[in-house]
Amino acid sequence: MSVYLNNKTVFMDQQRTAWQTVKRFLTYVLDLKTTLFLGVVAMLGYGMVDATLLNILQPLVDDGFNAETSEFLKWMPLFVVGMVCLRGLASFASSYCMAKVGNTVVMRLQRELFDHLMHLPVSFFDKTPSGELVSKIIYDSTQVSGAASKSMVNIFRSGAFILGLLIWMFYQSWQLSIVLLFIAPVVGIIVNVVSRRFRVISRRLQQAMGNVSSTAQQMLHGQKDVLMFAGHETERKRFGTVTNHIRQQQMKMATTRAASNALVQIVASFALGVVLYLASF
Repeated sequence: MSVYLNNKTVFMDQQRTAWQTVKRFLTYVLDLKTTLFLGVVAMLGYGMVDATLLNILQPLVDDGFNAETSEFLKWMPLFVVGMVCLRGLASFASSYCMAKVGNTVVMRLQRELFDHLMHLPVSFFDKTPSGELVSKIIYDSTQVSGAASKSMVNIFRSGAFILGLLIWMFYQSWQLSIVLLFIAPVVGIIVNVVSRRFRVISRRLQQAMGNVSSTAQQMLHGQKDVLMFAGHETERKRFGTVTNHIRQQQMKMATTRAASNALVQIVASFALGVVLYLASF
């Protein structure tokens, strides 16, 4: 579908990379940089608290509850409660800030797209079903901002957690830890392939949602014709076809996500096996 676009719309070109999409997303939140900064700091704090809790519990796992750890255990309750409270505060702050940023982006995308559509020529509306345009305003704008928000949460929160664990691993044994870094290129390749696959499926889902809106709108507007010419079965088949297409795309998305998780875990298991083998000497 050919669409008249300005420099800032929610329609994404097929060659656009994920980083370009994120940079474009950031142009909508320049005046919210304080909120975004606080959200990023909170996400980093959340990840570091998780890593700290995991590392500080190692003495209990290794040595158990005995006389040697009694002094350590006296202060442990206060430490754990304090860290969990800090984790909860960071979780609330990051969720609130990212929700504010995401909802603001949705509002601005919808307003901008609505304003843009009002200035398009009549020929554009003659060629484009109104249901698809409604889907662009309601569904696509929400998906774009939601995907960007989730990506930022995963990057900063999970990134801080992984960084904390890596620091602790290298502190314990840099020789063994360096083996795990060899899986990074393989994981990067998997993530790159999966990301491309997700973008393809997401575009198909956006188009399918437009088809659902268009089909439903045509039936509702032409309800009298459906009753007059007994077109119930025809409309039912049309709607069934487009909804089944959505189901197929959603299953492809779920299959890709599940397969990528399994592949990453398998690759990580090989690296862990090498570490355990080397540690046995």
